[in-house]
Amino acid sequence: MPSANEIAQYFTAHAASRGDSLDERTLQALLYTAQGFSLLMFKQPLFDDPINVSDAGPVIALSDIGGEGAQEPDDSETREFLSGIYERHGPGHRARRRTVRLGSARRECPAERRTDRS
Repeated sequence: MPSANEIAQYFTAHAASRGDSLDERTLQALLYTAQGFSLLMFKQPLFDDPINVSDAGPVIALSDIGGEGAQEPDDSETREFLSGIYERHGPGHRARRRTVRLGSARRECPAERRTDRS
């Protein structure tokens, strides 16, 4: 089972590879979301690190993100799951929802066009 640090390292590296910026609050939200979906879908936690409550939302204690000793999860299924979480809940996810892929062309979602005209 990966640690919260390893999951955070994956999200940080994935964001960098896409040219996205990932602040601490967004990283914490991604960790919390990933843990919740893991519990819902697989009936087991993604990581064992405790989730604490603060006024700003859920907080998972992290250390050495992006440092020399930081490692990403080595399981391909875990990386695929985390990639899906990032795509649906990471930075820019609202903008990505505005378009749909139809073959090789990207087109505006019809529901969005109606909203923009009102």
